[in-house]
Amino acid sequence: MQRQSAGRWRVNSTAGFTLIELVIVMVLLGLSLSFLSNLLSNVSAMYLAQQSRALLLDQSRFVLERISRELRDATPNSVRVSNTATYSCIEFVPFTGAGRYQQLPQAPDQLNQLDVVALNPTFLPQAGQWLLIYPQSAAALYDTPATNQGVRVQLANPPLQDDGDGVAQTYRLLLAQPFGFSAGSPVNRFYLLASPVSFCAHDNAVWRYQGYGWHRDQPVPGGGLSGAEQLASALTNPLASQPLFQLASPALSRNALVQLDIIMQSAEDPDVTLEHSYLVQISNVP
Repeated sequence: MQRQSAGRWRVNSTAGFTLIELVIVMVLLGLSLSFLSNLLSNVSAMYLAQQSRALLLDQSRFVLERISRELRDATPNSVRVSNTATYSCIEFVPFTGAGRYQQLPQAPDQLNQLDVVALNPTFLPQAGQWLLIYPQSAAALYDTPATNQGVRVQLANPPLQDDGDGVAQTYRLLLAQPFGFSAGSPVNRFYLLASPVSFCAHDNAVWRYQGYGWHRDQPVPGGGLSGAEQLASALTNPLASQPLFQLASPALSRNALVQLDIIMQSAEDPDVTLEHSYLVQISNVP
């Protein structure tokens, strides 16, 4: 700092940056941006992978829960399975009501009515609904006409009549025709049936079918099934060696068992694969 005349001071300074300093700043800024970009990219990839895993897990849980829940209401001996290299299907008949009959018309005797006891307060049979007693095999239940097998018959219109005993839990069911059952249930049990339901794995997806009617031979994709509802995609089961459905028929020591094996793979992240194995017991008995 130098003193000038007239009492003024002059300050010598160098303003601005040199070229080398600018280059260093730019290099450091570039490295920082590159690091930040890689960090954000990794965080984004981790988030998307996590979302993909969560979606896949939700799909698999939904399918297993939906199928197992519906199978628990399957009519005894109505479950049948068909597996090939291109599809894996399970079919069963849900029931809407059950109870015990008091006196059964057995062939060659025939009656057009049946006195029953049902403890469910929502017991409400419908005209034309099928009534089933003691199906000993799926063939007997699904066979057409089923009346030849003596296990199921349709209800009349109207289906109910007052039995006159004054007890709220007893009913008189009217049959659409005189009928004699081939055999009685060991525990006098009857079921009121809904229409058959099928679940099928094919074309890398799981589908639910309903409203296609009764078939003596099990309907399959491209052969009798209609009313499709897709439940899940991304299915990767090798169906020839690992079908989605396997059935262990009932025995004297246990009820029927259905094994569900499902493999799903994320389309966004092929490294993400989920495998589930689940066992469902068909608890209802004839």
